[in-house]
Amino acid sequence: MTTPQDESRDEKLLLQVVDTIFVSRTSDAMGEALATLFRDGFQRAAVGLMICGAGDDQRLAIAIAPSAPETTAPWRARIERAAAERSEPGDNVVALPLRHAGEQLGVLYLPAPGPVQAATLDRIATWLYRRRQFERGALLDPLTGLYNRHHLEEIATRVQHLCRRNRQPVSLALLDVDHFKAVNDHYGHLQGDRVLATFAATLRQTIRRSDFAFRLGGDEFMILMPETPLAGAVQALCRIQAAAQDAGDQDAPSCAYRFSAGVAEGCGEDQWRDWLAQADKALYAAKRAGGNQIGTVQPGSQRIECLPAPSL
Repeated sequence: MTTPQDESRDEKLLLQVVDTIFVSRTSDAMGEALATLFRDGFQRAAVGLMICGAGDDQRLAIAIAPSAPETTAPWRARIERAAAERSEPGDNVVALPLRHAGEQLGVLYLPAPGPVQAATLDRIATWLYRRRQFERGALLDPLTGLYNRHHLEEIATRVQHLCRRNRQPVSLALLDVDHFKAVNDHYGHLQGDRVLATFAATLRQTIRRSDFAFRLGGDEFMILMPETPLAGAVQALCRIQAAAQDAGDQDAPSCAYRFSAGVAEGCGEDQWRDWLAQADKALYAAKRAGGNQIGTVQPGSQRIECLPAPSL
């Protein structure tokens, strides 16, 4: 029997999973995030999430409690059928519409009894709305295909919460293409755009699937690396430096694809804006050191060290 205490706990766990799902890249990752809900002690028998797509397209990400699959299988079949037919799921199932900004974004299916608070539904609907914006390209920089700065606060806040909850470090790196103004002045803005697009493609190909790359504006980029200590972030930046120089040599030998970077490690009690401020100071130090350097801020201190790019 589900108690009020169980339902309150379920709401908290559901919101945690929403944060996890928000930073998921694939539907499979969404399903894994829902499965996490059960491993953490979700008290309900099962949960279904139907996401509305364009037109008649829709996706159902669903997870079943692993403790009793034989009892939840019929429930899952009923939910899948209801989602496919856009019909009512029947008795003992609550179907909760998810709407935001006037759009029907999905339906959350839960076994009765026990409704979910409106604030929880609003939060899930907001995530789905943001996800749809992402799919429409509204949250991407049109030149580079990276996240734009309008999406920075939302992703950074969720990564901060997840790393705090999991007690894992997170690293934030700022990157600035060296001598980019000279590229524009000598080769024109079209070549400058080509340099930025090639550099961004190198970032996407080099970072992990769990990392997030942003174009903040001009020739400045940012990488958010969850569950990564400072040493791991430096190694990642060295790989990017080597890959970027290779891309530059192949694409346009007259344009140097080198960059300066500043990186800081965050901990559970910090705010992501603190990491950004520290990385910015480290980037400034790297530029002052002559460029093609990685400035690092040691955790728990303000001491900045600059490391040269690896020799190729």
